[in-house]
Amino acid sequence: MSNNENKKPLVSILQYIGLIFTLISVFAGTMYISKGELIISLFVSLFFVIFSFFLIDQMIKRKELISKKKFSSKSLFFWLLFLIITTPAGLIMYHFLNVEVNAKEDVIKITTEKMNQMNEMVSKYETKTSAFIDDYREKLVADFDDKDHGFNEITDAVLIQKYGVSQIVIDDVSNGTTSIDDISDSKKVQFDSIKDVIKTNNDLFFANYKDVFKNWSRLELNTAFYELDKVLEDNYNLLKEFYDRKTESPAFTFEFEYSKESVALNEPLTLFNKYKPYELSVFVLLFTLLMILPYFLVKTFD
Repeated sequence: MSNNENKKPLVSILQYIGLIFTLISVFAGTMYISKGELIISLFVSLFFVIFSFFLIDQMIKRKELISKKKFSSKSLFFWLLFLIITTPAGLIMYHFLNVEVNAKEDVIKITTEKMNQMNEMVSKYETKTSAFIDDYREKLVADFDDKDHGFNEITDAVLIQKYGVSQIVIDDVSNGTTSIDDISDSKKVQFDSIKDVIKTNNDLFFANYKDVFKNWSRLELNTAFYELDKVLEDNYNLLKEFYDRKTESPAFTFEFEYSKESVALNEPLTLFNKYKPYELSVFVLLFTLLMILPYFLVKTFD
């Protein structure tokens, strides 16, 4: 009796369902573990599925050729290989299901919060900048007034050192051809320049990944997940370094508390310990059994 004769259409369909699910889940699970490495994930998933199908086919052929009571070392060898192959594949499938069933909502919640914080950070920077510029302008007014009246030993040299303005600007203020408002506006433009860089970073991220988490776009999800953390951290470091350097005052420093919470998508064991998804093993076993179902149904020679 041949292999094809023993396989009924329904059994073959169930096997293909198991193989397709294994292909998809191992691919997506490897994408999570490898932080979105597409080529690696594709190779791993195809290797597991193709090699598993080959082994099952060889096991069926060996079973057809032996009697019910005859021991076959080759059959044992193929079974051993099958277990070696399906064990890591099953663990990857397990991780895929854990992410999809348990971690998904946490990922969406955390990433939504972080994307909101990207804009909130810019708003915080604008508020801090306005506070500094207001203080800067008040001190300019007071010091220029003291210089004009000869108070507090405020001289042109002091103004140049304290505010970084040129002698030409000081003379223009004295002559009325420019104003203190012009100086403070010029200072604000400097602060706005880094803000524009941050906004560009945000706009670029939103253009590429805004709906990735909400729509759970698996091919882009891993890249977006880690890029979000990078953009948020880089933005904060840029704003803080620039603001603190420009203000040069302990009274004006930039601080913003942004979320560092994460979900260990690339760490199956960590995620397993967090959610304890024991019930998902049933699905892994089910689809593994579907793959090998034809083997159990094939008949041996008497």
